[in-house]
Amino acid sequence: MKADKRIGAQAFLTAGLGFAGGTLGTIDTQPSAESYLRFTVTGLTGSVTSAKLRLFVTNGATNGPLLYATQTGWAETTITWNARPAIVGSAIANATTVPVNAWYEFNVSALVTGNGTYSLLLRPESSDGVVATSRQGTAANRPQLVITTGP
Repeated sequence: MKADKRIGAQAFLTAGLGFAGGTLGTIDTQPSAESYLRFTVTGLTGSVTSAKLRLFVTNGATNGPLLYATQTGWAETTITWNARPAIVGSAIANATTVPVNAWYEFNVSALVTGNGTYSLLLRPESSDGVVATSRQGTAANRPQLVITTGP
């Protein structure tokens, strides 16, 4: 995992603040808040047969966020609500019920097809407020991109 950042529409959320307590923050519509993740994949030699984004959720929801691919040219220190990467294509996945204190997996096989940099956006559909561990959180619960390859 190379980077992750939560941004919000309110000014105090765009000041480059880190993740309090090692979480991606609340992904929510009230107030508007989104989370971005970026992974760099190297060393793959076979074909990707499966790719999953795994997030450890500490606050679940009955209507979880949508997952989108975005442009990769952003940095944790400079991304803001008004200067965020553009979405690329339509939603990759839609989280429905997201459990609390458990791993949630998004299938990203259509996006992750080999070595490269992949940037993802978690955009809320409701005010349920999903919270997941960030890369600054407990090592065992950090976001993961799990890739399976075949011949």
